[in-house]
Amino acid sequence: KLFWKDVEDTTLVCACAPPGGGRQEVTPRFFRHFNMLNVPSPNDATMKIILGSIFSGFLDSTFGPENDKKFPKEFQEIVAPVVDSSVEVYRRMSEELLPTPQKSHYTFNLRDLSKVLQGMLLITPDKCKALDVMTRLWVHESMRVFHDRLISVEDKDYYKVMASELVEKNFGVVLEGRYEDPPVPEGEAPPEPELDEEGNPIEYKLGTRAYADLFEDRNIIFGDFLDQNCEPEERVYEEGDDIPKMI
Repeated sequence: KLFWKDVEDTTLVCACAPPGGGRQEVTPRFFRHFNMLNVPSPNDATMKIILGSIFSGFLDSTFGPENDKKFPKEFQEIVAPVVDSSVEVYRRMSEELLPTPQKSHYTFNLRDLSKVLQGMLLITPDKCKALDVMTRLWVHESMRVFHDRLISVEDKDYYKVMASELVEKNFGVVLEGRYEDPPVPEGEAPPEPELDEEGNPIEYKLGTRAYADLFEDRNIIFGDFLDQNCEPEERVYEEGDDIPKMI
């Protein structure tokens, strides 16, 4: 049986996003009951300032029971590559991998971007003593957040290529030219370029060397489960380099 009910001293707050990606359009008849407030997404510069401040402060913190462990000062050089790469991944995933009826969960927001950094904040100085370890940690955390949500081989390959390109472009300087051609000694001729089946020089594609290093020559995995003898509160986040042992 229907009856009238008065609701007093109650404020109703609602939130919605623009139509699309499975979101239905809301009618003006419903909107007329509300005061509208539009909160635009922060731009890239704003996100980089926020994430950069958090990550830089983390690398400058002290760790250990006696607060006597710190990351080396040169680790500050990797703040910009990590932040720039994370923001670019978020932007490209949001704009290029849009939700469809078969991929309705392809929705990415700032919470995903923050999870990448949250995962990196689990590492400690004694388990990350080189910049290349921090680079692989970024690849692992970004894949955990974004790549693991993808369901097709094409989308997964797309992400791996994108991550490889970003590592070469943004981390290459920090890693002291790891993905660059070795310098030619003075007085020697440069090596002959590789040729394709037709005898034409093969043009180098950005990300090729990083792809081989990150996804073909190794399996990147970090976790706090590698030492089974540790108590839960004593577990540390570290890189696993012995895959057979973990299996």
